[in-house]
Amino acid sequence: MSFVKTFFLRGFLSAWAGPVILAIIYAALNSSGVVSSVSVEKLFTAVISSVVMAFVAGGISGIYKTERLHIAFAAIIHMAVLYFDYLVFYLINGYLPSYAIWIFTVIFVAGFIVIWLIIYLITRHRVKQINKKIGM
Repeated sequence: MSFVKTFFLRGFLSAWAGPVILAIIYAALNSSGVVSSVSVEKLFTAVISSVVMAFVAGGISGIYKTERLHIAFAAIIHMAVLYFDYLVFYLINGYLPSYAIWIFTVIFVAGFIVIWLIIYLITRHRVKQINKKIGM
């Protein structure tokens, strides 16, 4: 399956999550007293951007199915696309003030590295177990 086809398939499967996550965010903001009502324009922008953001985030995960890419290069592409995807939509919706971009960047990169380190350690452990079972 081509990367473009995989991207769109995964993107469409993930896009429904955007409005669900947005609804949870607005419910939390409402319960904490931060937001009591939302204008139609702001809600429209938030829903559309959350769908697009979830579509891109889901679609780019297909980069790991591209056999010609080394896993480290695929991870860098994945991280860069997610970073710009989230950053652009957080700025468009006013969720992230421009002076805090560097804080977001540090947290995002650190989180991405921690998640990949966890995945690497789990995978390495599983490979060792499989090798032990087959006598390697």
